[in-house]
Amino acid sequence: MPVSLLRMMEQYDSVIAHHVHQLEEITGRNSEDIRLDQEIQAVIRQKIIDLGLDPADTTAKEFYHGLSARFLNDDAALLKTHTSSQKFLEAVQVQLKKDKIQAWTIKSAALKKIIKANPPKNLAAQLGYRTMDSMLKREKPGELLLAAEYVEPATWHTKLLAAFKKVKAADFGPSEVEFTISTDQRWQKVAEQLIQKQGNTVLVSWLTGSIFVINPPEVPGIQLANLMSIQRAIETIVVHGSLLRFVQVSKKFHVHFAELLADKVKVFALSQRIMAWSEITTILSEMDEDALQERFGLHIAPEDFRWPSLVSEIGTELLFWAGALEYAVFQEDIKKPFVSLNPLDIVANLLPEQKTYDKATATHGLAAMEQELLKRYARHDVLKEQLLLQLEHL
Repeated sequence: MPVSLLRMMEQYDSVIAHHVHQLEEITGRNSEDIRLDQEIQAVIRQKIIDLGLDPADTTAKEFYHGLSARFLNDDAALLKTHTSSQKFLEAVQVQLKKDKIQAWTIKSAALKKIIKANPPKNLAAQLGYRTMDSMLKREKPGELLLAAEYVEPATWHTKLLAAFKKVKAADFGPSEVEFTISTDQRWQKVAEQLIQKQGNTVLVSWLTGSIFVINPPEVPGIQLANLMSIQRAIETIVVHGSLLRFVQVSKKFHVHFAELLADKVKVFALSQRIMAWSEITTILSEMDEDALQERFGLHIAPEDFRWPSLVSEIGTELLFWAGALEYAVFQEDIKKPFVSLNPLDIVANLLPEQKTYDKATATHGLAAMEQELLKRYARHDVLKEQLLLQLEHL
């Protein structure tokens, strides 16, 4: 019999059971943990069937290897359909242009001013520019910022961070997410390093709303890994941007912005537990637009928290990976490894090299499982009101 949701989560977070008991008391014993557990088991059972296996006679190890094989097969089919990595990325680019994803980011004029005051000289030299004005005239500032992170010294980064801390709320506004593909051979070494480091060739800046993808070398699994990483990059840009928009009139804007720069996404208390802003946005997106505006004015709207599913849009052959997989984790026995269906875990278990079943990671899936459970409790009126009151005092 599979290990229950709470017992799995206790291995990830030793005090979660205590807090779930508290949340059950507050919400009138709604058994959210049991319902979520049943939903996850149903998803896992269906995925085992989709893999051509028998749910009654499939071990966790067989399931793990079946998922890995499916990922690599779907990746190969993706490459065959589009004939090359570049053409696949171009198809993604076309789809993103259709989607017209909006985010709250730093304005181009403000970013150019910061770059000009803190010139990335190494990058300018590599790109063959003699002056900053010439480079800023011909290149997108968001892409320059992403590229500079890899070629400029630590002293430049320190000065840049100090410059960003001086920006004002008025320096931000709505813009369309930028997506750029690089086929420049000068970036291939960086691409190889990225695959070793993060299992994809995607660079993202939530600050500028930029996604920069280096056309990857031929590595099994890299197309699907890049697609899922682009999806996560979109979510990161939109979620960070929604918080920037929400706090734009706050007297503590600089505090919140500094937290984001330090990679500390805003968190909120939920009966002694912590919920990230990214989870709060899901709850806000479910609220009626009139109710949102009545409570928070024009600084927040449901569309601030919505983004398309590229996995669903790019091809029906990828629908296996759509749906409630982020928080689906399976454990056959308390002493055995986890099997995570979270796409980020699957990528981490395949790239840069395939991990054996006993060394597989499920970190992303377990974290998503905990946040999904908290999110379900937070939908109850008494806890939802707690969160909304915290938002009002940001």
